[in-house]
Amino acid sequence: MKHQQGLSPLPVRVLGALLCSCCALHAQGSATGTAVKSPKEVLEQYCAMDEDGKRLEALPEILALLAKPAPSIQDGFEVIHFWETGWVSITQTRAEAHVHYCIAAHVDSRLRVSEEGESLSIFERLFLTLDPGSGHWLVEAPQWSYVSFGAAIRYLAIQAAKNGDTEVRRNAVQTLAFLRKHRKDRYPNPGRCCC
Repeated sequence: MKHQQGLSPLPVRVLGALLCSCCALHAQGSATGTAVKSPKEVLEQYCAMDEDGKRLEALPEILALLAKPAPSIQDGFEVIHFWETGWVSITQTRAEAHVHYCIAAHVDSRLRVSEEGESLSIFERLFLTLDPGSGHWLVEAPQWSYVSFGAAIRYLAIQAAKNGDTEVRRNAVQTLAFLRKHRKDRYPNPGRCCC
């Protein structure tokens, strides 16, 4: 058998191990009907869904991305106008990342708003773990939910119409007015950090 100069054939054991690894990953994706996503893809999917208010509304599609039940958002939520992910480390079963958020306001559990000044820039440290049963990466959810102006306004409109507590409904109406004006006056270009 003739080989190209400088290249050596891989031993049969190594080729077999590589083939088994590829087959195992393919089988994991095939068993669930979806391809296994990288930690970066899972985190970006989580952040986009959180920004859209899915965690705030406790929708099943975002809860399925979490390693354990998310902390309750009884302390309220953050209204953001920008986020981006950055990576610190990824190992075989754990990943560490940070998410840069630009926060415009905080809404407390009684739906009262507190403005964050010009804009508050924070880096939230997040972890993902590889679930040994499913082979999927799962997010260890942060304490806060970070939602866009649009998601916050949708959520507050529902609370203003349907919440059984009169004070919470009144707070929701006031916070809605504040966020609508604040978004139009100070953040006309979403998706760009003003920090």
